[in-house]
Amino acid sequence: MSSMGYSREDCEKLVMLADDDGKVRYKDMHEAFPSASSRFFYDLIGDDFQMKHGLIDPRLIRSTPSQIMLFWDHCPEDYREGYEFKPDDTFNLSVHGANLRYEIKKAEAQEKITIETLRWAKISALLALVGILITIWQIVKG
Repeated sequence: MSSMGYSREDCEKLVMLADDDGKVRYKDMHEAFPSASSRFFYDLIGDDFQMKHGLIDPRLIRSTPSQIMLFWDHCPEDYREGYEFKPDDTFNLSVHGANLRYEIKKAEAQEKITIETLRWAKISALLALVGILITIWQIVKG
């Protein structure tokens, strides 16, 4: 995918890989996006590439704040254009990524509540129908 942006679906999939502490391992990212190369993830990471002397090269600042989902847990000194992620590379969710994860979790919780509410509404309707049928039966038998 280009640096112009990522689909919401991809961003949601990425942030949901985080554990409860907001950490995401590259191993999990690679499993969730098996056909994606390391380059695919560059613009989702807020840390900038380093120059050979450990300084940030302003020409290599790529991401806009709205697409940054991750920051390195410990940015390696060799993180430069062409860096190939390692399975144990670890990231933290950015504020934007954590907010997106929160929205998803909140929506999932609301969906569970809605399903439970509908289940109880069906049970209540069934019990009301049983009550009506018993009343009718008592009147007819009566």
